[in-house]
Amino acid sequence: MSRYVDRLAIGTVISLMCTASHAQTIGDYSRAQRAIIESNIARHAARHTATGPVDLPVLPPAAASAPAMPPALLPPPAAVAPQVTVTGVIVTSSKALAEVWVDGVSYMLAEGQRVPGAPWTVSAVAAHRVVLSGGRGARGSRTIVLASEGS
Repeated sequence: MSRYVDRLAIGTVISLMCTASHAQTIGDYSRAQRAIIESNIARHAARHTATGPVDLPVLPPAAASAPAMPPALLPPPAAVAPQVTVTGVIVTSSKALAEVWVDGVSYMLAEGQRVPGAPWTVSAVAAHRVVLSGGRGARGSRTIVLASEGS
């Protein structure tokens, strides 16, 4: 009978401990962690203020990222070529316009007009093709053939 009583006592103690304790939530864990961090900060802050400011190590000088030449002698930065795309054509009895996109901005241009922000001029606009001729910085011409509907 003593074995039965021992098991009953141990079971009772375990069940009382389980009901007294509860599951720890994230909030409980965060509060406990914050208390530990704050106590560590307070303990170390008192030690550091007693000894005075901490000297930081001296870092080596940073390497020069730009050449040491005077700005007047530096070559001009290379210009980035604009992204030019022809996406469509509108042809009427009196006018032909090409839809030209330059760096994400759409322009409706007629024959002879310059492409804004690019070294091109619209040389010819037809139903299925647009010809851009070169200006400053551009060589030759570009012919853009547009796909017809259904092909």
